[in-house]
Amino acid sequence: MQKKSTFRQRLATVISGTSTKEFVQPLRPDGGMGFDDSSRIKDYISKAEQLSANVGWAAAASDAIAEACAAVQIQLYRKKSDGDREEIKDHELLELLKDPNNIHSGEQIRQLHFSYLNFTGESYELMLKAGQPFVPTPGKLPDSLLILPSHQVQFKLEPLYSQSVVKYGQVEYKLATIIRDINPDPANPYIGRSRIAASAAAIDTDDQMKQWNRRFFANNARPGMVINTNGELSDKSFDRLTQSLDDLHSGTDNAYKNIVIENGDAKPYSLTQSDLDFLASRAFSRDEILAMFRLSPALLGMAENVNKATADAATYINAIINTVPRMRQYINLLNKILVKVYDPTLELDFKNPVPEDVEAKLKQAMELTNKVFTIDEIRALYGLKPLPDNLGDQFYIPTATVTLESVANAEPIEDPNVPDEVDPTVDENGKPIKPVAGKKTLEGVKKRSSCGS
Repeated sequence: MQKKSTFRQRLATVISGTSTKEFVQPLRPDGGMGFDDSSRIKDYISKAEQLSANVGWAAAASDAIAEACAAVQIQLYRKKSDGDREEIKDHELLELLKDPNNIHSGEQIRQLHFSYLNFTGESYELMLKAGQPFVPTPGKLPDSLLILPSHQVQFKLEPLYSQSVVKYGQVEYKLATIIRDINPDPANPYIGRSRIAASAAAIDTDDQMKQWNRRFFANNARPGMVINTNGELSDKSFDRLTQSLDDLHSGTDNAYKNIVIENGDAKPYSLTQSDLDFLASRAFSRDEILAMFRLSPALLGMAENVNKATADAATYINAIINTVPRMRQYINLLNKILVKVYDPTLELDFKNPVPEDVEAKLKQAMELTNKVFTIDEIRALYGLKPLPDNLGDQFYIPTATVTLESVANAEPIEDPNVPDEVDPTVDENGKPIKPVAGKKTLEGVKKRSSCGS
């Protein structure tokens, strides 16, 4: 009776490629990728699935946007009758936005707000007063704001939009008690469009690659080397060989030591071309996800071909195309739903988060000083006080450009405070003035004087 090979021996036969059996196809029709109930291909239609994409590169990209938006300083102004406005530093509205509830700070509320907008396309903030839903009224503000998990919120659209209902859990809230922000979907402008749903293929591809990678190392980790023997080893010989290899060739101190195998050979098990293609595909998916969020890799700390200039440019562009539009939409929404109802003379705004181009500003100052701007005007741009004794309130010409010839040929400078000389013998139109009979004139006196002489 033929002795049945052990599992260890059968595994070694398969790995070494000496098996005569044809390759066994995977039992699942998905090619072994594991698209089962736990890691099936996702289309990210439901908001719960959309929020599940908050991992990996998508999470890093969303956080880079949401954290930057949440950190922007919100300002409050009172509008004047002349069209100007005055900033208010201390007000109960600012305090509400700074400390909206006992769970989250204002910055955390805004970070969640923009994260929900990124992943589900919608965000909901519930206004409360004394623990009850609050409808904004003149002269009254809510005492707290709560962020609702947008993936658990149901929005019921009514024919009259203001009568629509927001349901969270088993409770329904009137739309008037909710600050509802959306990224309008062109297919249905009354609901929000998720960035994840709009790029489901790229997100799911990256997710499946991560799952494949995890399962590969958890269940199918490849050996670093395959050792072939000319015959089957007994269990005792196998244990002695593996123990010897562990003792002599494991650990950093034993790196690159030679291996001697009697009556056999050893082959390294290296990455195949398909493995390399897999790694390149993951990088491609990463770049596609970052492009979906309109984000530069430099903002995520990836320093490939990045210097200070390109990093500063990435920060500058992100503030313009991501931070400013989102903050402007959020502030306008707060003004419309809450502030204008509370007090029409007030309005919220935000401090411009776009970083200043210091080099461009310095270059402009150097080129325009004493040409377009005085020294004091340039100093004011940098928040500096004027020079003493009015030294900086006039233009100065560098002495290197002044020569004796230029001074001699210069046009005389007229003093605007000295009146023009008036000729008493002509009128304002230049015609001679006739002397009046019986009245002495300077010209007549001159003629008589000359005759007498």
